[in-house]
Amino acid sequence: MAEEPAVQASTRHAAVSVVVPTYQGAGHVRACLESLAAQTLPLTDFEVLVVLNGPPDGTRDVVASVCREHPGLDVRVLQTAVGGAGHARNAGLAAARGAWVTFVDDDDSVARDFLRAMLDAAAPGVVVAAPVHQVSQGSTRGRPEGYIAKALGRVEGRTLPVSEISAVCAYNAAKLVDVETARSARYDASLRSGEDHVYWLSIFAARRFRVRVLPGDPSTAYVRTLRATGVGRQAAGFDFEVTQRLECIAALQRVDQGDPEVALVADRMRRWQAQWVNRYLRRHPDERERVVEEARRLDAHDVPWDVVNRGLARSLAVCYCFPPDLDTSGMVAAKRLRESGEATDVISVDMGPARPHDPRALQVVGPALGRHHIVRGPMSFYSWPPAAHFVEQTLRRFEQWDSDPDSPRYERLYSRAMAVSAHVAAAMVKVRRPELQWTAEFSDPLRYDTLGQERAAEIHDDETGRRVRAALADAGYVVPSSRYLFDTTERLVYAFADRIVFTNEHQRDVMLGYCEGDPALVERARAHSEVWPHPVPADELYDVGRPEIALEPDRVHLAYFGVFYATRDLSVLLDALQRLDARDRIRFALHVFTPKPHELGVQAARRGLADVVRARPYVGYFDYLALTRRFDVLLVNDAATGDHHALNPYVPSKMADYTGSGTPVWTLYEPGSVLSRLPAAHRSALGDTDAAEAVLRKLLTESRVTFPIPDISGLVSR
Repeated sequence: MAEEPAVQASTRHAAVSVVVPTYQGAGHVRACLESLAAQTLPLTDFEVLVVLNGPPDGTRDVVASVCREHPGLDVRVLQTAVGGAGHARNAGLAAARGAWVTFVDDDDSVARDFLRAMLDAAAPGVVVAAPVHQVSQGSTRGRPEGYIAKALGRVEGRTLPVSEISAVCAYNAAKLVDVETARSARYDASLRSGEDHVYWLSIFAARRFRVRVLPGDPSTAYVRTLRATGVGRQAAGFDFEVTQRLECIAALQRVDQGDPEVALVADRMRRWQAQWVNRYLRRHPDERERVVEEARRLDAHDVPWDVVNRGLARSLAVCYCFPPDLDTSGMVAAKRLRESGEATDVISVDMGPARPHDPRALQVVGPALGRHHIVRGPMSFYSWPPAAHFVEQTLRRFEQWDSDPDSPRYERLYSRAMAVSAHVAAAMVKVRRPELQWTAEFSDPLRYDTLGQERAAEIHDDETGRRVRAALADAGYVVPSSRYLFDTTERLVYAFADRIVFTNEHQRDVMLGYCEGDPALVERARAHSEVWPHPVPADELYDVGRPEIALEPDRVHLAYFGVFYATRDLSVLLDALQRLDARDRIRFALHVFTPKPHELGVQAARRGLADVVRARPYVGYFDYLALTRRFDVLLVNDAATGDHHALNPYVPSKMADYTGSGTPVWTLYEPGSVLSRLPAAHRSALGDTDAAEAVLRKLLTESRVTFPIPDISGLVSR
């Protein structure tokens, strides 16, 4: 930037610097400057910086003419070598001499009391927002219209947090801010639009200001001129409505959002940007994959896809468990939807305190996420009243979305259970709309738990319960006399689903093997069944988390992530570690991330393994994925089911996550299980302490780079 001699300049102190960037402004900058010359604030109290950032068009001559007509107006003219409004505003900020600064666009004007009223209201830590009126080009009378005027009108005369008036971060002008705060960030000059969102979010992240909204007096208003051209009024099309919006979202995600209020405002701003993309896709629904690829190209991973895909989905997913709640079954469902590549509307439940909550987890489903309705109310994995509530709320929301005249009718239905409510609700949707193609996926056997005990929760004899049981009878299948919820749910899937998905062959054989009393139902289920191994996360998801963990370079670092049950623990590994002499044992560090780390820590101390076992609390899903690439070996263990099941029907879903990490895996398997057949860098059987000790001794002689990485592409879904 080179500063040109001022058209008229002085060295006097200015309370306010008014920055006026102008591009090809010869035809309209006069009205802007004359409105500043007419201010009731003394001309000695403010300066005007006109920043030229385009080829010569006579604007400089117009500015000189205004200055001759208003000799008291303190004007400096600057010239930027690079075009763009962002460059111009940065230049104006750098040159400002006032204690306060405001921006005025060259095609806008301000009412007579605009500067005086804002300066009177100015205070440290406060951004003052003036009323915003709109006027059509060629008109002289402005009106409080548009989204900015509406947002300000609801809170005029108040001072409040930015989270209550986030719209102030969505436009450049009509605000007064102290120059130190204004200089705490710079406009991103690489952005062709949306740079106002990123700039104001950035200075809010840096200074956490509050907003004082002036009363809606027309004499203090900022008057926007609506023109056919200009930023925000570019020609509709993929570049403006998609690429530029995704560029803005990518820039927003680079702003520090560690503060919850900043994160909340940032989310709203991303959603405003996403609305443009949605409008484009509603006109061009066949270009959704092009939009997804553009987001990937720009590394825009915080896209609110539920907004982008609103009203576009032809698929509905009923998943009792789903992000942002962190539940294993819900995360697998999210990965499954992402893998499908289709925009999918989702109905899930608010899991409340039953599961941790992480808004970032919606990135797992990513571009596949359409509208997402979260059912509020009672929540339970086992009892009927919460299940019935979920069924009725699902049916109500399904009818609303399916009959929406602005959205296509659903063609496909998906549900996934461990939580039975998902399959019950999906079955009733299928009964209501039989032509829907329903894919129902089982996480684990429902009717029997890992100890082989039948889950005995019953369906109540209420209206919903009667309709659920009648559906089986009406389809010509046996209605179990027990009224057991889990047994009935499995039968509903077998009776109505078009595709019945099991995650492994043992699971299918076990579940269909105990479905007694209705051979026709079992025959139908087997004919419609498929085995889909657990999906591997998209590669970019491993880079989202930024966990901090110190790993000593002279140790072999083992990691285990998970919950311990009566059928699943790490006792064989702890036994093997105890067998090593102290010199070898101290060369290991076993990091265990589990919901109750204290209990494991006590157990390790009693075994004399306090220097080896690092018991840690659970981490969020993205930190977990990132951590899987930090350790030398990842541990996964089978459930011990030999005393309860003829076949082990379980495969830990984390095996798919480990596969995507590329880190060597050590499987502690039950002989004959599916896990026992999966290739792994290291393997030992449950209960075989000798084999576990042998693996440990082998690890002492290997470096990480020599560890073989298993290829299980045929056993997990990518």
